[in-house]
Amino acid sequence: MIVIKLGGSVITDKDVEKTLLPDVLAGLAGSIAALDEPVAIVHGAGSFGHKVAKATGVGSGPHVPERDAAVARISADVRELNLHVINALADAGLKPVSIPPSSVCVASDGGIKTFSGEAAERWSRQGMTPVTFGDVVADEAMGVSIISGDQLMMEFARSLDARLAVFVADVDGVFDRPPAEEDAILLTEVSPETAVSFGEVESDVTGALRGKLEWMFRMAEAGIETWIVNGHAPERLADLVADGSTVGTRIVSGGQ
Repeated sequence: MIVIKLGGSVITDKDVEKTLLPDVLAGLAGSIAALDEPVAIVHGAGSFGHKVAKATGVGSGPHVPERDAAVARISADVRELNLHVINALADAGLKPVSIPPSSVCVASDGGIKTFSGEAAERWSRQGMTPVTFGDVVADEAMGVSIISGDQLMMEFARSLDARLAVFVADVDGVFDRPPAEEDAILLTEVSPETAVSFGEVESDVTGALRGKLEWMFRMAEAGIETWIVNGHAPERLADLVADGSTVGTRIVSGGQ
């Protein structure tokens, strides 16, 4: 079993609200459908949720009734993107089924407290492709919080006993400095001890690169082979599954 995270920055234009990149999504869906192994998909929200959440403060602290309308808007927007993803995967030949996080998990203080993996397990056993996404969920401490696709990757991987987790990004992997810099070097392997200059990465409501890597390190620590690859070169996903390596960054646990 392979769990794949389609980053919101890959499948949407994060600078323009609710703007899908359909050709990129279709290319990734085709590559995923060609894999000779069961898969489960997690996708980010990209411009279908982040902008509203950031503008209104949803998930940034205790919920107040004045944010109810924004919660409903975010919920609707991420489901709109989820439908795009479901349709693209189905068009590519897969049999996707959506599993909204708000129906299978409860949060506490911004993190997942309980997660029911039964739906994903059952659908997978029936030959379907479970698909989930970053979402607003009920939070015991805050009232409402935003659960990122990165957190959900861990839950899906555990529930489905995944051997491989692939985070599909809009860059080749992790670099020793901001990748836009001329001398930036792609790191083929990153551990918690690796010295990496992240540069001035704009934070978003689900955490910038540092926060995302923390979840990846946890997955690697759990014994799951974990990688970051570039979604604009979808053939790299196939290379990784077939050969165990590709252009990208392998995430390893401390001490490896």
